[in-house]
Amino acid sequence: GERKEKMAEFIGAKEGFALPVNNKNIEIYQFEKNDKKLKEITKNKEFEIEGIAKIPVEVNGNFILIASEHPDKDEIIEIFNSFDGSK
Repeated sequence: GERKEKMAEFIGAKEGFALPVNNKNIEIYQFEKNDKKLKEITKNKEFEIEGIAKIPVEVNGNFILIASEHPDKDEIIEIFNSFDGSK
């Protein structure tokens, strides 16, 4: 599917996009290395939208994946974790 840019700065990321996978979006965000927010997300395995929700995420290096509600999340997570996210 077609990649759609997201407002990455809203969550403190450098870049972010949504990508449809089997007609349901996943989101991927890239953070700067050693980013304070990324360290917090990595520790908690979730991203908190203050006062609204806590969203489970997968972390791979400087990238986070939001796919917890996707029906194919296990396969998506496996693929996400297979690449070197530390670049």
